[in-house]
Amino acid sequence: MYVCICNALTHADVAHATTVHGASRPGEVFHACKCRAKCGTCVSVLRELVQQALDATVTPSATPEPAGDAAAPLPAAA
Repeated sequence: MYVCICNALTHADVAHATTVHGASRPGEVFHACKCRAKCGTCVSVLRELVQQALDATVTPSATPEPAGDAAAPLPAAA
């Protein structure tokens, strides 16, 4: 599906820019695709697509496990 008619950018182009080039804003998508915003009509859709791509790559954070043998008891005080 075309997202930006002026630059012939598709949904796949936006996905590629976010995943391969790390684009996190519409301007970065344009830069990764070697073009620039022209009329600006697509910017709101680009924002949504970039946010969806970022949300898809973020995994829910779990409580990190402590490093080493954290379950071992502390040595007794002398």
